Amino acid sequence: MLTGKLTAFTPTACILCAPFLIACGGGSSGSVAQTTASAVPAKTEAQISEEMQKVWASLIAEVGTPLASDVSQCRAIPAGAKACGGPSRYVVYSTQVSNEERVRNLAESYTALENERNVMSHAISTCSLVMPPVIELAAGRCQAK
Repeated sequence: MLTGKLTAFTPTACILCAPFLIACGGGSSGSVAQTTASAVPAKTEAQISEEMQKVWASLIAEVGTPLASDVSQCRAIPAGAKACGGPSRYVVYSTQVSNEERVRNLAESYTALENERNVMSHAISTCSLVMPPVIELAAGRCQAK
């Protein structure tokens, strides 16, 4: 039997109850214990940071010295993630020197890792927008103005 005062259903109550509702919900023949036991162990923040350093080093190695014969060969790609959204930086590279697909894959990997670390560490940021740089070719080298 329920006793006491009945209160309104609030969004906070919904958030607090959601894990229990999901765990008790129908449609799944497996138990919560089975699902949890088969989950991949989470990485630590230190492991993510170490992986980020390796991916960043690979990205910088792939970019090398962004030499180009024409500014049309110069590109900037977003890399990293601010806690409240958007890239944390841009990397300038040259399609004459770098494999564009590899640069894109490495930048996306770095961004995903930084997102993961931000969530894990409950990171906050200024929420300022990092705008794509204007690219120029100076002395045969791609660079941001």
